[in-house]
Amino acid sequence: MIVLYKLVLKQLGPEHVNVANSYSNLGSVHQALGDFEQAKEYHDRALQISLKQLGPEHVDVAASYSNLGSVHQALADFEQAKEYHDLFTSVPTTYDLHCSYSNLGSVHQALGDFEQAKEYHDRALQISLKQLGPEHVDVATSYCQLGSVHQALGDFEQAKEYHDRSLQICLKQLGPEHFNVATSYSNLGSVHQALGDFEQARSIMIVLYKLV
Repeated sequence: MIVLYKLVLKQLGPEHVNVANSYSNLGSVHQALGDFEQAKEYHDRALQISLKQLGPEHVDVAASYSNLGSVHQALADFEQAKEYHDLFTSVPTTYDLHCSYSNLGSVHQALGDFEQAKEYHDRALQISLKQLGPEHVDVATSYCQLGSVHQALGDFEQAKEYHDRSLQICLKQLGPEHFNVATSYSNLGSVHQALGDFEQARSIMIVLYKLV
């Protein structure tokens, strides 16, 4: 990929949109390798070229905002991550809006702003329900995230409902031995414990221990 990047850079010049695409690809590779600082540098280079050549409302600019938000989130720089995810949602495009709202929800959750996190996770849920249907695994993910937020807010009954919905979808779509199923059981056990329903919590934990 580095060889291809150098070839593109030589033939097209440092500010061509194809160079931006190469920077974006390199950023994604470094991100997958866990080298988030280098990923951040490449995604930022891609953003600067795309802004200059394509304008602030282009889908490639939105993609760069989303990538930078994810990288800063991985680096635990949640304020900067929030800024990039907000910028992403300001671009008038439907490019993966569900993921952006979900990321914003996770960022606000990490910052302890649970009411705002709940709002973003609910937006992500509504999009996934509309576009993917009620039994898609992304819907289960949104239910899980909302369950965790409601749990943090002390609304354990609502948390229980969301975690149970997540569990039922995961069981159906992924099978009883999937990691997401184990996560849902663990979340439900914690909620039942918080509600003082210790017998139900114990029963769920027994099921969980059989999976691990």
